[in-house]
Amino acid sequence: MKSSNITLISTFAAILLASACNDDSASNSTITCGTNEVPSGNACVCDNTNNYYGTPGSCALCTGDHKVVKDNNCVCDTNYEDNSAGGCKQKTTTLTCGEHEIETAGACACDNTNKYYGTAGNCTLCDGTGKIVKDNNCICDDTNFENDGAGGCKQKTTTLTCGEHEIESGGACACDNANKYYGTSGSCELCEGTGKIVKDNACVCDDTAYEDDNAGGCKLKCGEHEVDGGGMCVCDYKNNYYGIAGECSYCSTAVFNNECITEYYNDFSAVGSERVNFGSYKQWPDEGASGYQVETSEPLWWRVLHINKTDRTILLMTEYIIDYQTYDDHEADWKDSQIRNWLNNDFFDTAFTPEEQSIIVESNGDNVSLLGAYSYTIYDRRALPTVYAMKASSSNCSDANNMPTNKLKYDCKTSWGRAGTCYSEWISNCMDGTWFLKGGAGSDPIVNWDNNELISNSSVNSYASGIRPVIWVKY
Repeated sequence: MKSSNITLISTFAAILLASACNDDSASNSTITCGTNEVPSGNACVCDNTNNYYGTPGSCALCTGDHKVVKDNNCVCDTNYEDNSAGGCKQKTTTLTCGEHEIETAGACACDNTNKYYGTAGNCTLCDGTGKIVKDNNCICDDTNFENDGAGGCKQKTTTLTCGEHEIESGGACACDNANKYYGTSGSCELCEGTGKIVKDNACVCDDTAYEDDNAGGCKLKCGEHEVDGGGMCVCDYKNNYYGIAGECSYCSTAVFNNECITEYYNDFSAVGSERVNFGSYKQWPDEGASGYQVETSEPLWWRVLHINKTDRTILLMTEYIIDYQTYDDHEADWKDSQIRNWLNNDFFDTAFTPEEQSIIVESNGDNVSLLGAYSYTIYDRRALPTVYAMKASSSNCSDANNMPTNKLKYDCKTSWGRAGTCYSEWISNCMDGTWFLKGGAGSDPIVNWDNNELISNSSVNSYASGIRPVIWVKY
């Protein structure tokens, strides 16, 4: 009887224990967590997924640029570090991106600009006619293309219309490089300038013969002592080199018209480089012309009287008497004379081109003058020998190098009259030549060479005499 009671008590206790266990299980399945908390096992934790961290009952939101929740703590993201002020700053270490990637917003991304798309570490080239990258996707450029249904692009059925100076190229409009236009469609520019060409859609110097002049233009590739002379290499005359390109020589005096020149000294006995050619004038009658009328201009030859290296000018006087004119009908002095007006207007405009006129230097109000009679100056600012120092070096008429003997009056061709009358009285003796000087009122403006002697008259005469113009030119 006692044993049965003990068994009954044990069974009842087991039933009570099992009931208690079932009550605990029911209590666990209905656990309730607070705001911004989530169940985790038999307890509540802060909702890390939605950036809450801390301990249940006091969960805090992890806020701030580049802040994230990691291991239930609010910390800086992968590429950032604490800035000692409670915030985050980008790490000082340089972000290294892979091939065809660029850094953007602190991370690596595919280089869309150069037609790469996709995800960092797996960038793909957007290849194919009409393909472009837009929003990191490889698509057809809907400006002129559309999907062909096979993964590629086809040109839209509408006709492509290109603007002025543009051509169609690869299904798109491009600047007409063949006709020297370059740039982008819609803003094509003409590639202008000597030596300029279009290469790879850029306006550059043609490196076969030109090089950059560092001023936006092109210059010829010239050799030593050479410069660009308007599309061809020439000797650098401004630095006293003359000759032909590739064989330039140095001149110790001055270079004019690509010749090395020297001064023609007082005795006028030097020859060769003391003569220069400049301008042209009708000074020679045509063969067979009635009355020896001049119809054709001939080159003017000049003697170099003086080289002024300071202002780079030279003084020239014609080698021959080139015309016969009246000094002045009323015996006026140089300032108001007819001959001054004729030299600075008729002769100046006839003998020289605009380009030649541009290098003639005006002095004392004259572009063209005559040699002085007594003064040592042809112009106030430059000292020169007087005409009385110019003696003929030989009485031999046939000596073409002597000055001013046979050069003053060579033959009938240089002593023709404006009315067509040949001055026959001067033909018989080549030593007899008469030409005007620049004189003043009451002074003698005429020089007459007779038997190798200088003879002067006492006044200005109204009849015609020889003219030998004098000019200053830049070199």
